[in-house]
Amino acid sequence: MSSTIWKGSRKFIPAYPPTDFAVFDHLLRAPSVMDVSRCKAYIRSFLCALFTSARLQAEQFFSASAKVSYACMAKTFYDFFSDPLERNDFYQEVTANAPGLNRRSTDVWESFRMLKNSLKERCFDWPVTSCPLLMSVDEVHVLYTERSCDVESEHSLYSHFTSVLSEATSQDFCVLLLSTKIHVTKVAPPTGVPSSFHARNDAYPC
Repeated sequence: MSSTIWKGSRKFIPAYPPTDFAVFDHLLRAPSVMDVSRCKAYIRSFLCALFTSARLQAEQFFSASAKVSYACMAKTFYDFFSDPLERNDFYQEVTANAPGLNRRSTDVWESFRMLKNSLKERCFDWPVTSCPLLMSVDEVHVLYTERSCDVESEHSLYSHFTSVLSEATSQDFCVLLLSTKIHVTKVAPPTGVPSSFHARNDAYPC
C-alpha cells in the first residue's frame, strides 16, 4: 500500500489500482460475439465515450491560454486516476454515455483525434518522435470470459476488442494489456480464424 496526505488527512491508495468493475460490467453486457457487427459497434461506442470524456477532463485540467509541459499533463492524469473515487466517477460517466450501438469506426477515431488535438493545443512540448498517448487495460483476461450467449463462437470479446483497436493503426495511440492471471484458456480464436480486423474484413464486414 502507498499513502498520500491531502488537506491534513491521511488517505491510502493501493499501489496497484483495483479493476474498474464499471468498465468490465459494461463490456460484458455487449451483444453476442456471434453478432459481429453489433458487438463491435458496442465496443466502438465505449471507446468513443472514453476518448470524449478524457478530452473534456483535459479541458478542465488545462487552459488553452496557458500551455503546460507534456510531463505535467502525464502527472496530472496519473494523479487523477490514482484516486479511486475520481477514477470511479470518470468511468461511471463513460459507461453512462456509451449506450449506443451505431458507432462507425470513423466516429471512434475522430473522437480520438479530437482528444489528441485538444491536448496538443495545451502542451508546449508535445512528443513528435514517440507515441504520446497510452491506454492501459487492467485484468484483460475478463474479456476472455465465455458468456452463455457466446458458447458456439470461436471468437471472444477480447478478439473483437483487439480487432476494433487494430482499426487505429494509423493513430498515435498505444495500448497496454495487463493481467494478473497466469493461465488463460482462451486468449483468441484458433489459428485458423485470424483475429485481425483486416484479415477478417472480407468475411465479417462491419
